[in-house]
Amino acid sequence: WTDTPIYTGPAGTSVQNAFPILAVDRGGNVHLVFTQSSGPITARTNAHVFLMSSADQGATWTAPVRVDSGANTNSTVMPYIVAGSPGVVDITWYGSSSTSPDSAPFDWHVFFAQTTNAFAASPTFTQVLVSPTQVHDAAICSAGGGCAAGTRDMLEYYSVTLDNDGIANIGFPDGMNNCPTATCKSNA
Repeated sequence: WTDTPIYTGPAGTSVQNAFPILAVDRGGNVHLVFTQSSGPITARTNAHVFLMSSADQGATWTAPVRVDSGANTNSTVMPYIVAGSPGVVDITWYGSSSTSPDSAPFDWHVFFAQTTNAFAASPTFTQVLVSPTQVHDAAICSAGGGCAAGTRDMLEYYSVTLDNDGIANIGFPDGMNNCPTATCKSNA
């Protein structure tokens, strides 16, 4: 382990959106997923999911490549990653049509993308909506103890794993469906 930074975003951006996640594929390649936004963590806009990969146990890394696309992922938070065969990476995240995780509309859905060529000069991603139902209807703050009440209700430690056939299985919280208003925090 080292404490050598592998990436510093362009001026005016922030990668302090919490929860960068690593995964190792069956070839020993390391993959990192994170959210980068414009502006400081307290005024995020243009928050998007990025992937970086290393074929030499972290000595060198690919340039960050944006994973999410489409109008319903104008703002993204909390990506999670799992890797299978060499260069095959599965990523999931919360996405919204909002321009900021802190601004309405709060139409959060769960998305999934896969790349089978993480080390290509321009990796390609297949992206799908995991569930057609919205799972959250408020801001999602990633400033830890500095978050306002009600912005950390998503049980953010959801995950994705691969089954024996290499199929991604995603477990995520849902704070809107089958969740009685009076007692609802979030359902998994």
